[in-house]
Amino acid sequence: MEFREKILEAYNVKVPIKGGNGTCIESPIIIDNTQKYNYVSLEKICINYDCCIIQMEWILLKQELTIHEGKYIDVLKIRISTNGDFANNYKETNYFFDISDCFKYSMSIAELNKVW
Repeated sequence: MEFREKILEAYNVKVPIKGGNGTCIESPIIIDNTQKYNYVSLEKICINYDCCIIQMEWILLKQELTIHEGKYIDVLKIRISTNGDFANNYKETNYFFDISDCFKYSMSIAELNKVW
């Protein structure tokens, strides 16, 4: 099931995303340029919804940008826990977001604002 449908089914909320389930780099959640100003917040909203479904709390461990098959993929590594004990009772997992459209927009604005 795609991530968007999963959230719609669980919460009756239409999250402005497309694409896969976000569990692997081959099936990222796609955030298009309609969310170019707040895609990082949208990534965290998606993780919040998903962790609520499985009744887990989460913390962000690491966020990094990688390129996979010409796409800009934002990888968020998180630690999840059922009881908030992130030191002893946890599991680590990754979420994959294709932010290519957002990233390209950011880069074009950066080019326009270059100071020579």
